[in-house]
Amino acid sequence: MHSTPDETFRRMIDLLLAKDMNAVADLWALDGIAEFPFAAGSSPRVLRGREEVRAYLAHYPELMDMKEVAALTVWPTDQTDTVVVEWT
Repeated sequence: MHSTPDETFRRMIDLLLAKDMNAVADLWALDGIAEFPFAAGSSPRVLRGREEVRAYLAHYPELMDMKEVAALTVWPTDQTDTVVVEWT
């Protein structure tokens, strides 16, 4: 049984909270894209592919001690392989 994009994203949140960054990267499609349109300074605005995501996340727990996701909005799309979310 395949997970929906919404279920996969929620699983990613659980893995981020558990600080399991390799498992987060493993959820990513080989050619998946992460966009950060409001990234500041030298932070990347786009990550392309699973390995860029893995490298980006490698030291994430050292930079941010994420304990919860206070707000999560999942926006529906008509594409079965796409999820659009806002979270804080």
